[in-house]
Order: sequence, then C-alpha cells, then structure tokens
Amino acid sequence: MMNESIIDGRYGPATSEIQSLIALADRASEAFNVCTPATATPVEVNALIQSHFDRLTAADLSNLPKVTGITFVMADAVLVAAFGQGADPETAWGFDWIPYREAVRSLRRRLNNEASTDPVRRGRLIPPIWPFAGKPSVYSEPRIARFCDAPPPIPWLLLCGLEEALTHGLIWAVARSDPEGNPFRSLLKIGALGLAPMGLRRERFLIYVPVAGSGLNSAVKFGELA
Repeated sequence: MMNESIIDGRYGPATSEIQSLIALADRASEAFNVCTPATATPVEVNALIQSHFDRLTAADLSNLPKVTGITFVMADAVLVAAFGQGADPETAWGFDWIPYREAVRSLRRRLNNEASTDPVRRGRLIPPIWPFAGKPSVYSEPRIARFCDAPPPIPWLLLCGLEEALTHGLIWAVARSDPEGNPFRSLLKIGALGLAPMGLRRERFLIYVPVAGSGLNSAVKFGELA
C-alpha cells in the first residue's frame, strides 16, 4: 500500500485524504523505528487530543466518555515490561480503558456499514488499500505495526493502536465526504510527532513518550500507570 501507487482519483474524492493519512502513518513508523526524540509541546499535543474528541462528539457518539486533559507517560524499563509483549489487548492496562475504545469502535462499525451499503462508496473499497473489493474490514499490509517485535522502547500494543487509528481514518475518508471532520487524523499526527496515543483513563488521555526531546522533558511523568 505505497502512497505512490495511490494515484490521484483512485479513490474518488477520498483520494487526497487517504494519501495524507498514509503519509502521516509513514512518518510515525519512521519516527518510532529510529526512536526520534519527541519535540512537540504539551500545548500542541493537547490541542490534537481535543480535536480528536471534538470530532468524535460531532460524529454523534452518545457513549463517548469525558476527557479533561492529557498526561505524558515516559518510557522506562519497568513501564515497558508492565505493558507485556503479547498481552491481552482488551485488558492490558485495566478495564477502565474499555469505554473509550468501545465508543471509537462503535463509530468504526457505523462507518463500515455506510461504506459497504452505499453503491458509490462501496465501489471505492478497492486495492491496494482494500485487497478484497467491497470488504471494508480487510486491509492490506500494516504500515506502523509491521515489525516482528516493536522497536525498543515501544510497546507493541501502542503501534497496533496507531495502526487501528489509520484503518479507522481510511474508512472515514471513504464513508464520509468530510476530511476536516476525520477524528483519527489528529491521532496519526501525534504518532508522526514520535508519540503514541494510549487511550483514555479516568478522564485523562495518556500519551506515551518513547524518547523525550526539548519541550517535553519537563512535562512527562514517570510511573503514571502504577
């Protein structure tokens, strides 16, 4: 699923947004693979999370939990070990993560239905992104979580979470003629900054910081999950 293979017009009016989302995913993959220090400011990241929730709210998610702010979690050996490679992704960090994730997945199910039942939109579910034409739940190869093992110090589940944000964003691009309303673009922008969105926990959205650079060193907190 190379960006170069997605020629202009390949996916109709969704093409430009699809190309943009894939470019963000590729920047995230590169940042994590080389452990680029994250130099974003807390204000910048908070604005992206607020954008994510504003757009989810605009999509009429009645079951969306409340978010009051962000918390940075800095990578360290103990914390990385606590994530556990191969841990159950549904309960890896406790059950209080589930309501946000389920709200997002309910939107994804709605988008899948919209894309697959409308003949015009269904006609855009084609290779190289969707290898089986008309099947919105089947994608080509991963772009972010494509390592046999996650590059240290990145927990594998966080890469999978960003990969899921990409797939959600792509189906939004096909199902909705509203690229500005795409709630998943901001999560991919966070990934492109070298950070990993973890999810909502007790009204705080946690952001994982593999390697902190200038601008974040004074903002990260250690042992937040303890």
